[in-house]
Amino acid sequence: MDDRVAPDDSPARQTQRARSAFKNQSSDAVSRADDLFETLANRRRRETLRYLRDSPAAEAVSVREVSAHVAAWENEVEPAAVTYKQRKRVYTALYQSHLPKLHEHGFVEYDADRGTVRLAPRTGSPRASRPRRTPRRPARCRGTSCSTVP
Repeated sequence: MDDRVAPDDSPARQTQRARSAFKNQSSDAVSRADDLFETLANRRRRETLRYLRDSPAAEAVSVREVSAHVAAWENEVEPAAVTYKQRKRVYTALYQSHLPKLHEHGFVEYDADRGTVRLAPRTGSPRASRPRRTPRRPARCRGTSCSTVP
């Protein structure tokens, strides 16, 4: 029987703890990314966010107003031309499903009791903190019409 026992703070144990912590952080990041993509995969949610972002009022807007806009976008008509049935179909989906999910993931502040929604204040958003990078063309293609690289 081996009498040697690795102390709790041995380099081997520290490495094992570091690997475990990295795995947990990596899986958490992947899980958050999956949630983000799942949330933004729906066109109605994206259009709702676009409307709220472009809305001139910083105040909360009514779910009815948002649903009229999304219904107009879906049916390719002006908001004033949206029928009751078109708006109601979108309103129900927003109220029951899309707005709670956007609220849960921190995109909007949604008050179901008042029937209002607005963009949640965002700090450190990816768009604000990282400039968009464009892919660089290989040096041999710069200044030419090279479109593919062998």
